[in-house]
This record gives sequence, C-alpha cells and structure tokens, in this order.
Amino acid sequence: MNLFKTKENLKKTIIPLRFTDLGDGGCHIIIKARMNGKIARMIIDTGASHTMFDRIRFERFAADATLEKSGQSSTGVGGNNMETHYSMVKKFSIGDMKFMNYEVVILDISHVNQALESGGMRPVDGIIGGDFLSEYRAIIDYYKKEMTLFY
Repeated sequence: MNLFKTKENLKKTIIPLRFTDLGDGGCHIIIKARMNGKIARMIIDTGASHTMFDRIRFERFAADATLEKSGQSSTGVGGNNMETHYSMVKKFSIGDMKFMNYEVVILDISHVNQALESGGMRPVDGIIGGDFLSEYRAIIDYYKKEMTLFY
C-alpha cells in the first residue's frame, strides 16, 4: 500500500461490526473474514500488535498448511511467553479485500476463547491487530457499527 496516497485516491470496503457485551460495560468487536473460503470469526483488537489466528482453530481453515516456528514468544493479556508460529494462507479476505498467499501469525489464544465461552459467547478464530488496522487505515464507527478499510 502506498502510504502517500490520500484516502480519496484509494478503494474502500465497509465491514459490518458486531459487538459482544462483556457484562461489565465493555465489549469485543467481532467481524467475519474468510480464510480459504470458510468464514472466520475475528476480534478487532487495536491493542494487539499483530493479526493472528488461533493455533487449534487454524487447522479448520488450512489443515495441510505447515507451521514454522518464529523463534520468538509473544505476551499479551491473559498469556505469557506463548510460542509463535507463521504459516501461509492460500486465500484470505475481509470485505472486498482479497489476499493470496497471505502470511499469518499462529498463536495459542485458547485463553481468549475460554474467557469468551465462560461468558456464554462463541469462540473466535483469530484477532485482527494493529498491524492490519494501521496498514489499511481502519476507521471504526461505533455508532454505525461498521469499520472502513482503505486499500
């Protein structure tokens, strides 16, 4: 993406947002993406540095994919020193944006899904993080319940 282009010169896609009530006044923002033709439930997390997919749930989308160790560990809310892997997804899309051979971070985010399920919510397949949100100039509109991405 050319960061010098203005938003007026870029294509945009508008993604509907769903908010999950956490019961304490907080919420998670959920979107639907597609990975290899299958719908993936993703949390929008502006505080997460990277976009990632859950290691266990990833197999549903790319059973034949190979995981490569990154040699690094990740930390985040609810988890410390988690082993990080990378893999290649043949097809990944969000809204009108389509990516081929998209490299993804694979991480065990079972602690996130356990917390969601204990609150009566469905698990997620991954997290859309700040790397993706900043690259595609995300605008999150809570009132309209939509996110605009520019590409």
